[in-house]
Amino acid sequence: MPILELVLLLIVLVITSHVIGQVLPKIPVSIIQIALGILVALTLNVSIKLETSWFLLLFIAPLLFNDAWCFPKRELWELRGPIFGNAIILVLITTGVGGYLINLLIPEMPLTAAIALAAILSPTDPVAVHAIGKSVHLPENIMHLVAGESLINDASGLVAFKFAVAATVSATFHFTFSSAINIFSSMFTTTVLGIIVGLLAMQIINAARDYLLMKGIDDIIFHVVLQLITPFVVFFIAEEGSHASGVIAVVAAGILANLHDSKKIGDSPELSLIAVNSWNIISYILNGLLFVILGIELPLATQINTSKNDFDLLTVILYAFIVWLIIFVIRVLWVYGGQLIRKAITKDSSAQVSFKVAVLSGLTGVRGAITMAGILSVPVAVEGGAPFPMRELMIGIAALAILFSLIIAIITLPFVADKIGKVTFDDDDDELVIDDDSETETIVKMNEKDARIFTLQMAIRTLEGKRRENNQTTVYDIILKYQFLIRKLQLQAHTDAEIAPVIKEEIEVRSVGFDIERQCLMRLLAEERIDPLVYHSELRQIERQERELESYLQQHFVFSSKWIERSIRSFFRLLRIWLSDGHTAELRAQYDLARHEMAKAAIKGLSEYIEQHNREHQYKHQAVYNLIIQYRNRIEKIKLRNQVDSIDTKQQYSELAMVALNTQREGVNLLQETQQITSKTAMNLRQSINYAENAVLNEFLSH
Repeated sequence: MPILELVLLLIVLVITSHVIGQVLPKIPVSIIQIALGILVALTLNVSIKLETSWFLLLFIAPLLFNDAWCFPKRELWELRGPIFGNAIILVLITTGVGGYLINLLIPEMPLTAAIALAAILSPTDPVAVHAIGKSVHLPENIMHLVAGESLINDASGLVAFKFAVAATVSATFHFTFSSAINIFSSMFTTTVLGIIVGLLAMQIINAARDYLLMKGIDDIIFHVVLQLITPFVVFFIAEEGSHASGVIAVVAAGILANLHDSKKIGDSPELSLIAVNSWNIISYILNGLLFVILGIELPLATQINTSKNDFDLLTVILYAFIVWLIIFVIRVLWVYGGQLIRKAITKDSSAQVSFKVAVLSGLTGVRGAITMAGILSVPVAVEGGAPFPMRELMIGIAALAILFSLIIAIITLPFVADKIGKVTFDDDDDELVIDDDSETETIVKMNEKDARIFTLQMAIRTLEGKRRENNQTTVYDIILKYQFLIRKLQLQAHTDAEIAPVIKEEIEVRSVGFDIERQCLMRLLAEERIDPLVYHSELRQIERQERELESYLQQHFVFSSKWIERSIRSFFRLLRIWLSDGHTAELRAQYDLARHEMAKAAIKGLSEYIEQHNREHQYKHQAVYNLIIQYRNRIEKIKLRNQVDSIDTKQQYSELAMVALNTQREGVNLLQETQQITSKTAMNLRQSINYAENAVLNEFLSH
């Protein structure tokens, strides 16, 4: 398949996986991407031949740089003990012990190749863990630990992996004490050199950016693009220019960029915001591409293993499961042993030793994008032209081990996490401890969706107070937008059983409105105030809305093409008006009259209806209020269309929208001051308000 078509196909699969993930939120997107890759490989016979020389540069360099640049500094420092222990010592233990055990399991695989396989399976994938953690609600410190260790163990694991692969390629490696010393010496040298190169290169780039900004060259796009190409430049300089570790260099560069940008964020907040969003897009695409490629490579790897190496598929699957189990057991024993050693050294009777925490830590060690990127970079041949030993089997085992780590985590983490209390870290030595005290008093906080609903309702009340004769259309437009957003949040925040009474009340109210509109339409026709064409057209529109309401009652979260049908019908309605014997203006006036009178009648009828149901649920009051706002908005739009004097609605909308956003900020402050929301929820709400404010300003300034 041509490269352009292949890239487009992969990106489409990544986007498709995200859509499916929204429909099936319990399944991590990474699993969906792997499944789509397998499906494409089996149905379209797609294969990907990746060059080792640029694969690490294309995928690993930007991903590691972004992780280092975005990682919170405070958490990195607070968890430095567990992070560096897991990221360096555990990686070396996993590489050595795991490689030896894999060699015992598969004697046909050379020891160096087995060590390379164990090394590349050492790094954890924070993206996959985060996807699982959203549905499982893993403790926050566990998430920070996995993210922090993955930042460094990606680099340490890849360095060990590259040395093991190089030893296999040279075909001259013999394991002795002196050779082990030489390997560790070389690893230490390339690591230190990589840190130096990364820091120097990033310092030069930072100085160049600061100089350009000082000289007035402050184009946002230019500086964002400069930052986006930084990891590629740093990686290339480290690997090709100084023969240092490129992965270590980009991590060091990312951390320095993090420290530098945190000092400069006040100088250019727009640059920081756009850079973060740009990196989110790049990271999203690259991670998605890696998992899709994993799915595409999986059938090919197992097929090659079966046909050329006398390993049937079941044997490969069994090998992969045992390899995953080896890595899992090593990680569990590492965490559990660390707890025992700490308790023995400190002689602290309060120090808790929990095997559950060790198991939880082992399950969160999910493998993913970096493992796949590394294993696919294994060269096809060694020196002399002979095939790389067991390359296909290595790819197959690594790919299946990733699948096992993801699937087992999805199945078991909910049960393990539910039985574990709050996981914390000791302030003195950063060791992992657990709080199983279920008697601790907790303050129930409002969740983010309910808090957003509260602030939106405050904004609606403020807008009602700002409503005047000359701005009613704009006010109702914004209120309607907020009402739809509130309803969307309610559907997301509550179960079907909880939301069912709300939907039932709203449908009942809307049915009353439809009946009133229909009666008004018949009265207008009987009084000959509208033409039969207008009557039948508006009647059909009411009937269509009723049908849509019925389908909404049956399933309110279904993709529908009704908007396309409505657009086509509106086009033909306008075409009929245009072709109606030159009476275009008269017919349009009749349409406006019909809609105006129906809206007035509906408002009056609904007001009487709610007075008769004054003691019933508040849902019905809210539904009537929402519907009356829609009818008032319809009336004001008709008035605005018939006005001769021009009103600057863009400026009016912007001013009122800013008033509403300021009210939302006040609502967030109120909730935080009364301790009804957490600080993190408040920050998320303020960030959402800031985004909305930027959108309003950009829309106003672009016109």
